Amino acid sequence: MIRTNSILLATITIVSLCTFSTHRAIAQGGTAVREGGEIVLKSLSKYFGKASSREITSELAEFGGEAAVRQVAKKAMAEGGEEAVEQIAKTASKYGPETIVALQQSDNIAPVLKSLGELPEASVQKAIQRLAANPAGKELSQNIATYGVRALRTELAHPGVGNTLVRTLGNDGIEFAEKLSSSEAIELARHADDIAKLSSSEKAGILQLLHRDAKGMVSFMGRFVEKNPGRTLFAAGATTVILAESDRILGGDEIAFDADGKPHLLSKPGLAGRVINEAQQSIVRPLMSYLAPLIAICVAGWLGVKVWYAYLASRMKFEKQKTKQAKKP
Repeated sequence: MIRTNSILLATITIVSLCTFSTHRAIAQGGTAVREGGEIVLKSLSKYFGKASSREITSELAEFGGEAAVRQVAKKAMAEGGEEAVEQIAKTASKYGPETIVALQQSDNIAPVLKSLGELPEASVQKAIQRLAANPAGKELSQNIATYGVRALRTELAHPGVGNTLVRTLGNDGIEFAEKLSSSEAIELARHADDIAKLSSSEKAGILQLLHRDAKGMVSFMGRFVEKNPGRTLFAAGATTVILAESDRILGGDEIAFDADGKPHLLSKPGLAGRVINEAQQSIVRPLMSYLAPLIAICVAGWLGVKVWYAYLASRMKFEKQKTKQAKKP
């Protein structure tokens, strides 16, 4: 009986200690979260240059108020601990409550904070503005979670377009965006969803062409839209033609549709023009690469001879005049 009571007493003691530890941990966690919220609020007070909580609450009203700040701090604490909260506070003290709005858009705060930390300081405010935009900021934060800071840089380089390229084409879209101007990126984004829907083999072929000559392919896309309004470029038939005749496509040929709506390749300069162009590419240009230096040498030699003879003539004339003067009494 005594032994049973001892075991029971020990069990109650252990359970009590565990319960106490759990409550203490929860209390400490709650304290840490509250303190995290206070740290961010204090950083915002520095940004606004105001000390009273009433003034800060008023300034934060349009951004979700103190509740939004504490919610973001709580989320950051859960994902990255005190270091993440301190980074938010540091960023908010420089760029204001828009930082909170930007982070509210994200399901994962940690990768967004990491990407902001990897940007040049001059680009951070623009990045926060893009992240705070709704609904683009939500999509941007998702792209960042998957592709990191490169996704953010792509959207900064091509606002409103970079998101589409990353979402539809992934790392390929990021690489294309790095090679293209904003107008070219817009043209590619117009077709990005259609490219993404192609079969795996057709998509791989089109992406390979874009890697080979992104500007040439985008130029072709623009010409197609201009000459074939209302038609989809990357439909099954047209895609087959593009992949089968990629050299001609990149060389300037166009896709046209017959009366039955079937696509076929149309040589831009016509047969005679194509023969001339091919002759220029395969014969004239290589030949000129050899002849040009030779011609330059010949011209230089000819000019040298002319200068030499001009010098001799001038010398002889000078000598004659000198002889005449010597003969005079």
